[in-house]
Amino acid sequence: MVDKRVRKMTTVLDHLPAPKLEGPADAEVTLVGWGSTWGVLKEAVERLNQEGITTNHLQIKFLVPFHDKAVSDILGRNRRIIIVENNQSGQFARHLRAETGIKANAHIRKYDGEPFEPKHIVASVKEILAGKEVVDVLSTEPGWRTDHPSGTSGDWAGRLVGASSGGH
Repeated sequence: MVDKRVRKMTTVLDHLPAPKLEGPADAEVTLVGWGSTWGVLKEAVERLNQEGITTNHLQIKFLVPFHDKAVSDILGRNRRIIIVENNQSGQFARHLRAETGIKANAHIRKYDGEPFEPKHIVASVKEILAGKEVVDVLSTEPGWRTDHPSGTSGDWAGRLVGASSGGH
């Protein structure tokens, strides 16, 4: 069965659609996303282009197997590659580099449990163009954060249990 699965994996990439670059091919900025970032990146690209920052977008749909040749061909022609991902560690950026050897120029990361909004991406791209390499996005606007009735939006009483009795 292991050999059978290996044989399937050698041809499955031929049956999966390769990622396609969306937007002007000669853009100043290429946003690369994966997973749930597609819609917000599409809207952010439109806004950035309207503001005069030529931007395109590459959305990766499959991590395993990875379209390494197609992605390398596309990103090898781009000027400034910015990875946008919903985690703190840059997990996808590391995967991209491991699979293709391509190192992104900058990173936009969001890991506070809330989704990206287009305004986050637009503002972050501007920070990157001004010289920043990593932008950590937090949803701190009034009214944005959800107040959780369980008390998790503030200090958690359970954290203090046992603190006064030496941890017992």
